[in-house]
Amino acid sequence: MRKTRAYDRFANVDQSIFSTRDEEFNRMRRKQVGPAFNHVGLNSVEILITEICVYSFKKKLDELLSKSNGVAQFNYYKYFQNVTSDVIGELVFGKRFDSVQNDGHPIIDWVNSAMINFVLVRVDTTSIAMTWLLIFYMLYPQIYKNVVSEIRNNFPDKDYIITHQDAKNKLPYFIATVYESLRIRGSIGSALLRESPIGGVQLCGYFVPEGTDLGMSIAGSHNDTRIWETPESFNPNRFLGPDGEKLKKEVVAFSSGVRVCIGKNLAWMQISLIITNMLNNYELELPNDSNYGPNILDPNRNNEPLIPRDASFATRPPANPEIDCNIIFRKRV
Repeated sequence: MRKTRAYDRFANVDQSIFSTRDEEFNRMRRKQVGPAFNHVGLNSVEILITEICVYSFKKKLDELLSKSNGVAQFNYYKYFQNVTSDVIGELVFGKRFDSVQNDGHPIIDWVNSAMINFVLVRVDTTSIAMTWLLIFYMLYPQIYKNVVSEIRNNFPDKDYIITHQDAKNKLPYFIATVYESLRIRGSIGSALLRESPIGGVQLCGYFVPEGTDLGMSIAGSHNDTRIWETPESFNPNRFLGPDGEKLKKEVVAFSSGVRVCIGKNLAWMQISLIITNMLNNYELELPNDSNYGPNILDPNRNNEPLIPRDASFATRPPANPEIDCNIIFRKRV
């Protein structure tokens, strides 16, 4: 099924891979730009991405620690936005915005004030994914400890830079936590909208006439009890082993099929580089005044830890990131 007319509003000057409803145009543009986003293309620029996601980010955190007697607090939602905007600047314009070192850049405010602009999807979705992942680590301390142990047991040298390939090959539990975080709180807040084809379509026993707008709820799909056992629980183990490999295909946080997000591999590379190296170098904990934590339970989630409220629109960030996305950190001993 092709996309609905709702995507026309995303075409600012001309249609793009994201906004186009023309399948021929979609195939043509993906053939043109796809090589830059496949594994071979990204491997050729991984050194640039690593410079931003690891070295620049680490430099900034170490500067904060040097000014705070070895213990500091930072807002990770803001810093993840800064990192991802610098990556986009480097890859798209050949010049980073230096958002990490300068604590931001006006482009981030412009993006946040224009929620329907496609640029938002490029800059914000990866930072949102990392934000929710860190939130879940803090809500589930044993899972956080398991991830840290896996990383440090495989990479005991604190100075070693963990690559994206390292994470894929040696950190299955970490990868499982990313999938589980994307399942419970993906970065996209809207439904995946499609138009029923010529002649209509039979769907779940109902006939849908042609030209009808249909929407698949990502959240609904990720909480379908026919697929997911206890979907309200944050359980990375579901993605381990042969059955786990099958379940990974049920996570549609990046869409699926011919319309899958073309930046999916780039997002995975950034998440792997930033999170694994951060956990290998620093100890993290919630501030004492945090509004959420492992002991603050939600009866609506079967008494699982309360998840900070989200603001679901085009994307799905925490509703109050200035308050809910602060963390205490120190250097790993």
